Amino acid sequence: MGLNKYSLLISFISVHLAVIFFAFPELMISVETNAYWIPVTFMFVLEWILVWVYLKGLSFFPGKDLAEVLIQTTGKSVAFIILIPFVFYLLTDVILMSRNISAMVTMIFLPITPLWALLSFIAISIFCAMGGLPTILRSGMVFLVLFSPVLLFSFFSTVNYIDLHNALPITDWRFKFLTDHRFYASMFAISPFLFLGVVQSYHLKLFPKKWHGVLTFIGLLLLFQLAVYIPLLIFSKEAAVTFHFPFVLALDTVDLEWFLFDRITIFYIISVAIFSTT
Repeated sequence: MGLNKYSLLISFISVHLAVIFFAFPELMISVETNAYWIPVTFMFVLEWILVWVYLKGLSFFPGKDLAEVLIQTTGKSVAFIILIPFVFYLLTDVILMSRNISAMVTMIFLPITPLWALLSFIAISIFCAMGGLPTILRSGMVFLVLFSPVLLFSFFSTVNYIDLHNALPITDWRFKFLTDHRFYASMFAISPFLFLGVVQSYHLKLFPKKWHGVLTFIGLLLLFQLAVYIPLLIFSKEAAVTFHFPFVLALDTVDLEWFLFDRITIFYIISVAIFSTT
């Protein structure tokens, strides 16, 4: 059974959703700036430049993944040395993501459950990976369709709780964030594109049509901005900077009397956890 032509694009979006709403808001809010949309936009534009360079380089070796390209161009020994940090990053990312999911689950609705038990999310990731890349890509498509509405509902539910005055000032052209180490720490959020180097053998295009790339750029940039500004608009910078998982806490302040369940945060965490395990 072949892969859908949108499989790679949907996985690209899903991986971004998995990282945007975890440590990224906390790190970005701590960055020294008064207008957060500037460093967020700067960082996201940088990612797209890197994506273009990355894919352009891989295009010279059609049908080959990153490892094969490195072996062909540098030899096995050098390729091994280069790929060690790459593999280490991927493993660390899976572990930290699972750890963050477990911490959020403990914080929100399973406070007495041992953290080690919740780290079973790692086992879920391994189980998905055992099916091979095609299984992962297909799972990503299904989960994105099922859980995207939950994420959108979570965003819209915060509208009545925001204070637009907390967004002021809206400009800060000093670019002091460029000398802030926390800004560079937050750039882990633009690293999901690295997985594109291991799917080249499937001959899938990231953007089947140009307008897909435009819509993806606008949509993901908006989500990056919302991940930072929703906690800021609800709590103000002075309060939000003190929180661990400020975006999750922002959603936890929402009280919907007509909603069947007590907290919408439960559904949000489940949705993001699903994206993380795929």
